[in-house]
Amino acid sequence: MSVSHWSPLREFLSPSAELLHDFKDQLRSGKASTGYDMQSHADELAELLDELSIDSVRLIGTSYGAEVALLFALSFPERCETLVLVGEHDILKTPAYSRLIHERIRGSHFDMIPGAGHAAVIEQPQAVAQGIEAFFSS
Repeated sequence: MSVSHWSPLREFLSPSAELLHDFKDQLRSGKASTGYDMQSHADELAELLDELSIDSVRLIGTSYGAEVALLFALSFPERCETLVLVGEHDILKTPAYSRLIHERIRGSHFDMIPGAGHAAVIEQPQAVAQGIEAFFSS
């Protein structure tokens, strides 16, 4: 998925400051000149936030992006509030897997989107937005 996949969801969210980006070698981003892994993506996100003078964030990611967000939350817990959100019928990142992630991140919140699969952001953007808004207001 790419930042373009977030467009349907964004229309249901309250206006706020947001930063959308693709990881190295994904869609709009250029080819990487060096190797990378999920941890390097998390570290590079921290560097980007430092460059932009952003101290703390609420990260939202799906699939690969959610795993990078997990590593970011574990590596930089003082900078991140965490919502673990999963589609009820996700077979790639199952609800059981997502609950395990939730249990490992101190202070995280968990929400399941009924009827959604792996691409909940695309399948049910309004329900995902409601979960995010509830998290932001808690």
